[in-house]
Amino acid sequence: MGAESAIGYPHKLALEDAYAYHQRRDGFYGVIADGAGSAKQASFAAQWVVKEGMDLLEDSFQGLSSASFSKIATHCLENLQQGLRLEAKISGLPLDDYGCTVLLFLMKKGALFLVQVGDGFVVTGWKGSYMLKLLGPKGQHVNETNFLTDSTLKVQTLVIEEPLDFLAIGTDGLESVGIERKEKRAFEGFFKPFDTYLASGPTSDDIQNELRAFLTSPALLERSRDDKTLFIAKALDA
Repeated sequence: MGAESAIGYPHKLALEDAYAYHQRRDGFYGVIADGAGSAKQASFAAQWVVKEGMDLLEDSFQGLSSASFSKIATHCLENLQQGLRLEAKISGLPLDDYGCTVLLFLMKKGALFLVQVGDGFVVTGWKGSYMLKLLGPKGQHVNETNFLTDSTLKVQTLVIEEPLDFLAIGTDGLESVGIERKEKRAFEGFFKPFDTYLASGPTSDDIQNELRAFLTSPALLERSRDDKTLFIAKALDA
């Protein structure tokens, strides 16, 4: 498995996506966050959410099950939301300056647990077939979605217990090339090359380098000027 983020266009001052993941003997967990383009503290917010989110998932992993998942999801989101409110209060800046999406993911004992606030997507694969499992809401305008700083959180949660041998999680900067939004389906031509590449057995460093080259390629920059993050994993339940 591996992941990488890349800035949307060369002259942008700061990357507003962030990610982290951790692999264990009994599974893995991770966080992907995307700071709102209109938020002055977008980069800080994304990095803060990832750091705090990873701590929360680490503390929750041992007790994670289908029965406990809803309570764990609520606990994590409430802590992240309250933390951003505290950061805004300390800085004296408006809460909207810390606008940020989040996608939490955990894999344990053959089950994939997902929590999403805002845009982004989750695609799973099994034997060369790719399914869009989560797709965050999008408004009519750029960066119009739900954020952790909203007064009322709009949350999507999902538990997937079917066989998986491929997983891809990305921010909305990749939707235009990877997701057919009107049909609500994954574009096989985008995900299959990553699936095939992972099957060759690259290291995490190799995967990160490959993703970096892809995310910063001129061809992709022509299609999307938003920051981009992609996490990919293989042989989850093969």
